[in-house]
Amino acid sequence: MISEYEKNHPDELESDIGQKIADRITGISKQRKMFEQKVENINDIHVRTLLIQSLERTTIKRAKGRKSKYSASEKTVYLAENAKVDTLAHELFHEIDDVYKLTGNGLLSKSTVSDYEKSIEKMLYSRYPKAFEENITDIKLKETYRGISDIIHGMSNGDIFLGYGHKKAGYWDKEKALEKETFAQYGRTVFNGYEDAIRLFRELF
Repeated sequence: MISEYEKNHPDELESDIGQKIADRITGISKQRKMFEQKVENINDIHVRTLLIQSLERTTIKRAKGRKSKYSASEKTVYLAENAKVDTLAHELFHEIDDVYKLTGNGLLSKSTVSDYEKSIEKMLYSRYPKAFEENITDIKLKETYRGISDIIHGMSNGDIFLGYGHKKAGYWDKEKALEKETFAQYGRTVFNGYEDAIRLFRELF
C-alpha cells in the first residue's frame, strides 16, 4: 500500500524503487541482508545499536573497483563485490566516527603511537605465536587479527606490514587516518566477535 507521503512525492518513490532494483542487480541487497543477520547476534547492545542506526543513515552503493570505502561527503559506503560483512561493519564505523567526531581530538593517535616499538614484529610473534600464520616465509597475522595489522602498519607509517594494511601511497599521511582506522578496525573485530583478537587489541592499545 502506498502512503500519503509517497503519493505526494512520486519522484522519491520512483527513485527508491530504482535503487532497490539496482541493489538486487549488483548483489548489494544480499550483502546487506547477511550483515543485518550478523548484527542481530552481536552481544554488545551498544555496538548493535550504533551499527543499526548507522545503516539507516547511510546509502550503500557498489564500488567500481575491489576496494570498499566510506565517503563522508556523500554519506555513502561504496561496497566492493567481494566484500565480506565485516567490511561493511568497518566502513559503518567510519560513518559513526564521522557523526560523533570520536577521533577528532587526536587522543587515540597519541595513545596508539606511544605503544609503538621498532621491534614490534618480533615482540608480537614471541608473545602471541597463535595469532600468526604458520609455515610462511614472512611474519603474518591471521585474518582474525587483520585490524591489529592495519593499525601497526599505520603506527609505523607503512614500515611494518603484518599481512594487512592500507598500502596506497600517502594513505597514512591523511589527517586522522590512524585514529579513524583504529576505531573502525576495533569495531570490525567486535562485530565479528573475535574474543582473542579483542583481548589482544586491549592489551596492545
